[in-house]
Amino acid sequence: MSDVAGAPSPLAMPPAGAVSAFVGHRSFLIGAAGLAVIVLLAVAAPLVTWHDPYVQDLSSRRIPPVWYAWFWDHPAAGWDHPLGTDKLGRDYWSRLVYGSRISLFIGTAAVLMSGVIGTFLGVTLIGMSVGERMQLLDAQGVAGEVQVVVVHAQHGSVPAGRG
Repeated sequence: MSDVAGAPSPLAMPPAGAVSAFVGHRSFLIGAAGLAVIVLLAVAAPLVTWHDPYVQDLSSRRIPPVWYAWFWDHPAAGWDHPLGTDKLGRDYWSRLVYGSRISLFIGTAAVLMSGVIGTFLGVTLIGMSVGERMQLLDAQGVAGEVQVVVVHAQHGSVPAGRG
């Protein structure tokens, strides 16, 4: 709460300079721009692709990407299949753009589910003593194993037999 009557709560406002600190970092802006491009392509997938990503066309198999026409004058390369086709004649550009939809969905679902589970556990465990928390987590059996693997994965080393 605030000491001054009518002043907004400090919890309602971001810390001073937090937004400008993020916007001021070049790496943040590059990452945000890249994510925005991926999201826009995923949303506009039917508009930016020319072929169905699942349709096989054996007469168009193994067409090289468009830069083969620029550098090596390859006759089959062209803008009809900008990234080329696979051995079944499926367009790589279409598969990449439509695949980004699935990847974004899975990533968003994972973040939301972990947020819900973490919030539930945090609210559930907040009223317990440390001993009760340990008993609850040990009763689950796998909580310790998962935590060890996650901690090691964050540091880039997973012990043998756990990866």
